[in-house]
This record gives sequence, C-alpha cells and structure tokens, in this order.
Amino acid sequence: MQPLSNDQYQKLVEINDAEEFSLNYKTMIAKVVKVTDGDTFKAVVWLHASPTKFSFRIGGLDTPETRKGEAK
Repeated sequence: MQPLSNDQYQKLVEINDAEEFSLNYKTMIAKVVKVTDGDTFKAVVWLHASPTKFSFRIGGLDTPETRKGEAK
C-alpha cells in the first residue's frame, strides 16, 4: 500500500462522511489467488484501474475448516 502524502492525510482527517463502498450486487471478472477452505477465498479484481485483492466468504454455504496450509 502506498503511503499518503501530507495533503492526502490532512484531507482524510477533515472528512466527516463519505459514500459507503460495497461489492454487493456488483459483477466483475476476478482471478482466485488463494482458497482457504470450501467457502472462503482471496481473489484479485480490477478496481479503480488497479488490481486489488479481496477476501471473500460465500454466504449461505458452510463447509468444514481446513488445517492451516492444507488448501492450495
């Protein structure tokens, strides 16, 4: 992550509200880069013109947890 400039930091300090960000109901192409278990994974998507990694958990699906390092 790139550090904020002093100007960016000052603007952030002064913000009282902003539009909420959510991936709900958005459709996008992604590349899965890590599977933690049957219902949790990490994927890279293009967001604001740059690749961004997110953790995803599939709602409504509950699978057994894997032992650390077992899922690839």
